[in-house]
Amino acid sequence: MNRIEAALPARYHVRIHRSAIVNVSRIRTLEALPNAELTVVLKSGVTLRASRSYADQLRRTLGLSPPESS
Repeated sequence: MNRIEAALPARYHVRIHRSAIVNVSRIRTLEALPNAELTVVLKSGVTLRASRSYADQLRRTLGLSPPESS
């Protein structure tokens, strides 16, 4: 996965899990989960989980602010 990730343009693709890379133009919405993970809903209707370790990078890539801490 690291080689695939390195070969793809970071501007258009983002790793969301140790086993998943998505094209950012295919993302419809993000849904926050209580454990700091995200559910990524693609335009096709497919849902994927973005793990905690990749959620912040996903938010940065999409230009979103981090969640508020309580």
